[in-house]
Amino acid sequence: MIVFNPMKLSPKAFRFVVTAMRDLPSVADSARARAWMETAGDPPENVVPLILEALAHAEKWMKRRLENKSLDEDERADIINDLSFADSVTKHIQQEMALSRQSTRV
Repeated sequence: MIVFNPMKLSPKAFRFVVTAMRDLPSVADSARARAWMETAGDPPENVVPLILEALAHAEKWMKRRLENKSLDEDERADIINDLSFADSVTKHIQQEMALSRQSTRV
């Protein structure tokens, strides 16, 4: 059995994740995810897959937006920055999950 050690998300990362999660139907059906989004606490283990799904969905959406040739330079730069941030948050969560798994095996 894996014991989950809650990860810490910065306030900016939390806001970014919540914004991404609001667009997913699977989150709308999850009372636990909605409760977490309202409390701004550490994400419980059963919400982490929804967070990762939301970040992946957001990254796909941003990449599609970058294909729009009518974006001005500032809009393009904002999307590229957001993509980079989403990638960083995803990697942070994955690393925290890996560390949590390792600590339970010791």
